[in-house]
Amino acid sequence: MTLDIPVLLKLTFAGINNIPGRFSVFAGPNFSFRLGDYEASSGGFTSSQGKLFTPGYFAAGLEAGAEYAFTKADGFRLGFSVLMDFSDFSESSGVAARRLCFMPYVSYWF
Repeated sequence: MTLDIPVLLKLTFAGINNIPGRFSVFAGPNFSFRLGDYEASSGGFTSSQGKLFTPGYFAAGLEAGAEYAFTKADGFRLGFSVLMDFSDFSESSGVAARRLCFMPYVSYWF
């Protein structure tokens, strides 16, 4: 489980030729802290469990994306975000745990 803290700058374009909504782009650094390790199991009720990742708790990266709000005030938004880590969670162990995540979303702003 990780805690991601993005620091994003958002630029919104409004009032484009009778389009009722707003289009936005955002980007900035993302700081991730691993709060716990995932456990691997070989199956069954009496199986032994082992840690999937070795200790390492911090990663830094970049997040960017775009969003469209269907109205100029409250309402639905449709967007996507891309997160890419530049550093590994577990560099010292020799296990690469970098992430590249594509996250589409639908939200409601009120």
